Amino acid sequence: MPSAANFDVGPIMSAESYLEDAEYADADLERGELLSLACIACHTLEAGRDHVLGPNLSGVFGAAAAQKPGFEYSPALVNAGLVWTPRALDAWLAAPASFVPGTSMVFAGYADSEDRRNLIAYLLGATQVPPQ
Repeated sequence: MPSAANFDVGPIMSAESYLEDAEYADADLERGELLSLACIACHTLEAGRDHVLGPNLSGVFGAAAAQKPGFEYSPALVNAGLVWTPRALDAWLAAPASFVPGTSMVFAGYADSEDRRNLIAYLLGATQVPPQ
């Protein structure tokens, strides 16, 4: 299991660019939306929504981890030095506590890589910040 220490997050692009990648372009978005129910138990996805038990996830892709104003992150995540890319989120969603030891996120993770791919593809669309 990888850890965030010295993790290569891969290319940092816009959510739109990641969605054009074949890995996410043909993902099962309905399955991803279903899997996102675990996320929305603690997080909001849309821009302008408040934090809940976890931070609001709008605009998360390409953003540094633990930087949303108004949310108190674990020191472990603050110091992880991560940028959220699909590659980083895949490792996180596999086992958050193993990827960032000391994180306060209690979610156990999704073992199935296809489920993670579908969820990430869904989140790429659902967390985009609308143009101003």
